[in-house]
Amino acid sequence: MSTNTRLYYSISSAAKHSGISKSIISAAVKSKGLRSKRTPKGKGKNSSVDIDKTDFAIWEKEYNETRRQSTNTQKNEIEELKRTAENDPKNAIKTKELELDVKYKSQRIKDLENRVVELETERNDWKGQATTLLLTHQPKAPEPELPIAKPKTNVLSAALLGVGGFIVFSVIGVLAVLFAPQIAELLRLQ
Repeated sequence: MSTNTRLYYSISSAAKHSGISKSIISAAVKSKGLRSKRTPKGKGKNSSVDIDKTDFAIWEKEYNETRRQSTNTQKNEIEELKRTAENDPKNAIKTKELELDVKYKSQRIKDLENRVVELETERNDWKGQATTLLLTHQPKAPEPELPIAKPKTNVLSAALLGVGGFIVFSVIGVLAVLFAPQIAELLRLQ
């Protein structure tokens, strides 16, 4: 039979010994509610927390007493509410209404919290898409508008076009008059 002659607990061994969770013990050490000291493990390693067994026994007793008192207070309050509800049916109905209201509002809060998370996710997705578009799509600078070149017309070219058009139509007209009888006969033969 070996006796544990060590004078200190680690957080893990204190949790195993007492049944109190490591997170609660760790929080007590961080808040200075439970005295401890840090011991280096060696080169390149983190330090460990050592809790004096006597200090831990005192803290554990206080912790368990506080927990017991809190539990007893809650039990007493619940019992008092039950007695009040049993003695007065109106209170019982009102209590049930309030319980249902709290239940409904709690569910509504959870739904709204979930919706907030969804909206934050969507917002972050949109931000990511916008950032991607800004980084990948850089619009080209607008090209300067070039003036449309208008054909240069002068009075002489306009007069020549006008005279040339007149001559062409005149020739067509003369040919139509000269050859009208032949054209008419060709049309009859067909």
